[in-house]
Amino acid sequence: MNHRELLVGDPAPELRLGAILKGARPAILQSDSIHVVEFWRTTCPPCLASIPHLTQLQVRHPAVTIIGVAVSEPDVEHLRTFIADKGETMNYIVAMDSVDSVTGVSWGRSVWLKPAYAIGVPMAFIVDRDGRIAWIGRPLEMDDVLAAVVTGSWDMEGAIIAHRENLATQKVR
Repeated sequence: MNHRELLVGDPAPELRLGAILKGARPAILQSDSIHVVEFWRTTCPPCLASIPHLTQLQVRHPAVTIIGVAVSEPDVEHLRTFIADKGETMNYIVAMDSVDSVTGVSWGRSVWLKPAYAIGVPMAFIVDRDGRIAWIGRPLEMDDVLAAVVTGSWDMEGAIIAHRENLATQKVR
């Protein structure tokens, strides 16, 4: 698995999904479409708070494909019950993370989260129409960014500079 950095402006890595638990298997990260890839867990209170918000964003931006990827959730039946209990408040594509059968390593954690210096979940990635990471952050903070990416007014170059400066300031890089 590739452990290089994943920064704003970089091409989005492959998204390997396990079982699709709600919605249809997406045409993953195809060009000319916008995706939100959000990593979450059932035991994470901020993740639970972001679920209805993601549903609202899906309603507001129907052309955007929002995918909630459950990481570190080994019990598929628990997830199915959890999602069924959420009903229409969780109304976007939901999938399990893919886990390497030999190493037991989570694809989402090793290829998306760790290379992006993401500490914990929920963590969302907006992938623009060119297949590049437009933004990385908490789902409750992405409304204006997603709207700008959708309308084509997102300043990618400014976002790249700001993201790298933020990493340097936080001394995570």
